[in-house]
Amino acid sequence: MNTYKISGYGWSAEIAPELGAKIIRLTDNEKDVIVPDKEMSNTLDSGISILFPAEVTKIDGYLLNKDGVEYSLPINDEEKSCCVNGKLYKSRFEIINLEEDKIELYFENHGEVYPFNFKLNVRYEMVEGGIKLHYVFRNAAKKYLPILFGINACFKKQDAFSAPIKERQCISEDKVPNGLYEALDIDEQKIMNGISFDEYIGKGFYSLNGNTSVIGKYKYTVSDNFNHLVIEKNGDTLKIKPISGAVN
Repeated sequence: MNTYKISGYGWSAEIAPELGAKIIRLTDNEKDVIVPDKEMSNTLDSGISILFPAEVTKIDGYLLNKDGVEYSLPINDEEKSCCVNGKLYKSRFEIINLEEDKIELYFENHGEVYPFNFKLNVRYEMVEGGIKLHYVFRNAAKKYLPILFGINACFKKQDAFSAPIKERQCISEDKVPNGLYEALDIDEQKIMNGISFDEYIGKGFYSLNGNTSVIGKYKYTVSDNFNHLVIEKNGDTLKIKPISGAVN
């Protein structure tokens, strides 16, 4: 499997187009910032991956569009009867431009990963102080296109982190958000100002009240298109997942 490296300003990134345009490694002066996917396993426990539809979509396997028609979603969690993170992160992207400090990739869906046709352009570009990730969805369905887009970034363990979360999405017994919100508890409020890595436990679904999370010495800033965030700690990995809407 071919991978491609871009670099600049002391940073470098390695990208695997065949693994959903995944960033399998990101380094700052040769030091890993994210958990590298050394085995090219394409799981969501390493690297930076595209989620579409993001996280959990549980509507008994379908979504109801504005035209009143039910469209099937790929069920990949039989126990919960839901679509979890979709199939895009397992899809092959084509390279349309490659330079020393940037790469542009392209994917066109004709129903393989989602029941609506769309085109997705991805550009990763090294900038001073880090990397810029740019995504452009184009509706090729000629009708209303519902999307829930997310990014799964697996950061290596740092001393502390913070995120501008606002409210928590309530979850049902099967641990799927149910559409309701509630106030942050005392421990979650610490996340807004900074909490030690070891102190945070588990996983939470949140609405956002800002654009920038801080993981150790690194700032992770997203556009206004992302208004929700999923935070998940798994061993020495901290997953920060900005999402373009409420989960489920």
